[in-house]
Formats: sequence, structure tokens, C-alpha cells
Amino acid sequence: MIEYGTTSLNKRIPICGWMDFRNSMIGVAKRQSKRQYQERKGINLEWVAVERLTRNLSKNSKQTSLEIVRTQIPLIAANGMTIAKSQGSSLPSVVVHVQKYIGKNETSGLSRARERKITRENLYVACSRSTSLLGLFICGEFKAPETPKDDDPVTLEICRLREKPFNFCLRFLQDVDIGWNKIYFHNVQSFIAHAEDLSRDNCAVSSDYIALVEPHLLDKDSIERALVGYSCLFRANCRSIRNSEGALLYAKEFNTDTNPIFNSYYSNNGHCLFVTFHVQDVTVVMSYKSPAYNQSLYVERLEALLSSYCGKILLFGDINIDLKKKDGENIRKRLLDLNFKCIIDATNCSTDGGSRIDVCFANFKFIEAWFYESYYSYHKPICIIWPKK
Repeated sequence: MIEYGTTSLNKRIPICGWMDFRNSMIGVAKRQSKRQYQERKGINLEWVAVERLTRNLSKNSKQTSLEIVRTQIPLIAANGMTIAKSQGSSLPSVVVHVQKYIGKNETSGLSRARERKITRENLYVACSRSTSLLGLFICGEFKAPETPKDDDPVTLEICRLREKPFNFCLRFLQDVDIGWNKIYFHNVQSFIAHAEDLSRDNCAVSSDYIALVEPHLLDKDSIERALVGYSCLFRANCRSIRNSEGALLYAKEFNTDTNPIFNSYYSNNGHCLFVTFHVQDVTVVMSYKSPAYNQSLYVERLEALLSSYCGKILLFGDINIDLKKKDGENIRKRLLDLNFKCIIDATNCSTDGGSRIDVCFANFKFIEAWFYESYYSYHKPICIIWPKK
């Protein structure tokens, strides 16, 4: 309850807050000093007065002629929630209520104090909501929970993880020496939607070339300044509506010798495309095949393109042919006949669905490639490196 009074100018202001803390140990001295006043005013004797405080805010000020005084009732807004509701919250100040509560006996109907049965897990959740130890307060008598038993599921899982530690195997292009050529390939599934995600990925922007399929671009889209520090070497847009047509190629330093060449083929059921460019003495081919495009026709066009070039050739892309299945084995054999080897283990998954439709092949040595992670695309990016000349 807020008690109001009036100033000398007959202005109504709050002068005291009366709080029911439900705990007789809180505010004992204050209730004793205010007892006669509460009886005279008819205020509940179990309530505790929270009176106004005055603080001089200008004590540390360099302006000696200026005095700033603030008077207020020292109360702030707070809210209560269950432990389950609090999960995921990070709060500067937390009061964990562990004291006994008044409950009725289901049989007799009489009220009596009951213990709060808070499990170890719930107590951990409640106390860990506070961002610091100084902001954690315990209301009631704190009783440390029992030590977990040997057959406790959480304890058993921790022991299992300690015996078989997690081997972190993710690699990053920013950790690769500058003496290597670096390409970052990804089925981005809309460059407009994910350009900022891409620009903030240190692994992606540590590459020399960023090659993308399914950018979903139209002629009206402006993307020249989308990736700071990169120049757009090649861009193929969708013909009419946003779909899987098109490709995009960025380079950190514009190379006039790159000379991208674009080949695309369409049928009633789908399409495929090839973007060919040069990085030093290596011919690089980025490819995409839509799921409905004829597989045999695609392989024929791919073989014809690769056979038209001599020397070192690198092939990567999203071909929508699962290398873990029979059709994938066939294309691997066809490429092996052309001296192309699969750079990434064919058993590794390249999509969230567990398929292996994103590929990387090369016909030269000392080249490495691996799958990276992406939270915004169904496909995993491919990082490719090989020594510079």
C-alpha cells in the first residue's frame, strides 16, 4: 500500500510504502518503531514501512554552487515466476524463494507450514538465472541438495563424455596461411536474404573467391557493395521469377585473367549451369544441376566441358546427385575415368537432410577441401585450398 501526504503547497505526494513480506523476520525493528503509528492510522501491524530516503547527488560534483537532492521511496518493480518459466532468462537480481509455505492438509483441511521440495536440478536453474553472485538472494533457509547418486543419469552422461571427449574437427579458412589459394563455395539459397550473414562470417570473408549458386537474383537487385572488400566478377540472374537459376562469383582482388565463362542449359523439367574461371594455372568449374534436370544429359555436358580443358582442373558445386547412392557412384566412376578424384570423403553429409549432393573433385595433387557449417542454408558450404604458385 502507498500512503500519501501533502506538501506545504497542498500537493499530494507518496510518503511511505507499506509492504507485506509474508516473512516475520523481515522488518522486525521497523515494525516495532512504527507500531503506535500503525495502530493510530489503522494500518495492518504485520506490514513493514518503506519510508522515503533523501540522497545528495552533488557531493562528488565539481560544481560547488549546485546542489542536487533526490527523495524517493526505495522500491523497484519486480515480478515473480516459476523456476520452469525462468529457464533461459538472464537477470541482474534474483531472489530464490526456498522458505516454507502455508498449505492445507487435504484430509483435515487445516493449514500448516510445508517444506518446499526443490530438486537439485530446479535449484540449479533458479540460482543460475542471476548474472553475478552479488545479484543472487536466497529467501528462507537454504539447504544444500543431496549429492547425486552413482546411477544418476546426468552423472553417468558426464562420466561418458569425459571418457570419450568430443573431437572438434571444424576447420576455418582464416587459419590457413596466405600462401594458399582459398575458395568458399555455398548454395546460399537467396543472396539478398543472407548477404549480411555471409559478410559477417570470418571464414567466408577470409577466402580469395566466394562462389555461390541459387542466389535468387533479379536484374533489379543491386549487390555491388554487398560484400565489403570484394569485387563481383560474375553474376547470372533468374530469367523471370526468383528461383534456383543463376550464380554469383566474388573475388577479393579483381583479377583480369579470371575471365569467367557461363554456360546454362534448360529443359522442360529443369536446368543446369557451369561457371568456368581461372585461378593462376588452375581451371575452376562451378556447377549446379536442378533436381529435375536429366541426370544423364547433365553428366554428358559435364564430361564434354571438362574434356575441353587441359592441365589442372577443379570442379565443385551442387549437382543434386547423392554420392552415397548408386547414381552417385556412377558419376564418381565417370569422373575417375577422367582422372578426377573426390576431395571430400563421399560418406560425409553436405545437407541437413543427410544427403551428399554438394561435391568437390580435382585432377591434381596438394588440394584440400572440407565442409563448413551454415545456420541459414539447407546446404553446407565447401572450403577449398591449394598452394599458390
